Amino acid sequence: MNTTPALTEIPTDSILKTAGHVKKIAYVIAAIGTVASYGTQVTLLLNNHFKLFSYVIPGTIDLLALGAAMALQIPRLDTVSRKIAGAILTVAVVVSIVANVWEAETGIQAAGHAWPVVAYLLGELLANRIRAFAERLIATREAAIAPVAVVAPVAIPTPQVAVPLPVATTTTRTKAAPTASRRGSHAGCAHVASPAARAACRSTRTP
Repeated sequence: MNTTPALTEIPTDSILKTAGHVKKIAYVIAAIGTVASYGTQVTLLLNNHFKLFSYVIPGTIDLLALGAAMALQIPRLDTVSRKIAGAILTVAVVVSIVANVWEAETGIQAAGHAWPVVAYLLGELLANRIRAFAERLIATREAAIAPVAVVAPVAIPTPQVAVPLPVATTTTRTKAAPTASRRGSHAGCAHVASPAARAACRSTRTP
C-alpha cells in the first residue's frame, strides 16, 4: 500500500524553504565545478597555443552543458527535444572530461580533473529537479485554494401548450307545427293547402 502523502497534505511552506536551501547548495557545487573545469581547460588550451581563444572555448562547453541540463527539466518537453537535449549534454560532458584529464599523468590527477565536471553536472541536475518539484508543489497548492466556480441555475422555460379555441356551433331552430289558435282554423290539419279539403274538414268538426 502506498503511504506517500499527497502534495496537498504536505506543509508546503517548510518544504519550499528546504527546497530553496538545497537548490542554493546545488548551484554552489555546480559553480565550483564549472570554475575548476574552466580553469583546467584554459590551461590545456594555453599550453597548446590557442592564445586568447583559450579563455573563450571552455566557456562554450560549460554553457552548452548547462543549457542542455536545464532543457531536460522543462515539464512536458516533447520526446524529440528531450533526446536532443540529452545528446547535447552527453557530448558536452564527454568533451569537458576529456579536456580536463588530457594532461593528467596519474590516475589521481585524472580523477581530480574529472571530478569538477561530474560535480557540476550532478549539482545542476539536483537544482533543476528541486526547482521542478517546487513549481509543481506551488501549482498544486494554488489549485487547492482556488475558489470553486458556482454554476448559476439555468431556468428551463415551461413549454406552452396551445389551448384550442371554442368551435362556433350553429343552432338549428325547428319550426314548430302550427296549432289551432281559433275555432274553425285548419292550422293543425294536413290538408290546409286545399280549400275543398278545408270545407270537408269543417263539416266534420263539432261546433
